[in-house]
Amino acid sequence: MTTLEAEKLKAEINLMLAQMQKINAEMQKMNAETQKINAETEKVQKESMKLIKETVYYPLVVGAGAFAAVYAVIKLFMH
Repeated sequence: MTTLEAEKLKAEINLMLAQMQKINAEMQKMNAETQKINAETEKVQKESMKLIKETVYYPLVVGAGAFAAVYAVIKLFMH
């Protein structure tokens, strides 16, 4: 192998290493973005579960309040 060929090979290797470093940096950036999206998704899921629970319990609370009000009015007029 001549010196010129060795230099060309070394330059190609250095170019490939630089490209690999760039790809690794992009992958790290994508991983960070994925983690951020996962955290946001988890937050939205928790908020959704909270809303679902509130949607289920709200009619029960309103119904119980209405029942108590009607009971109080009936009791008031019975005495």
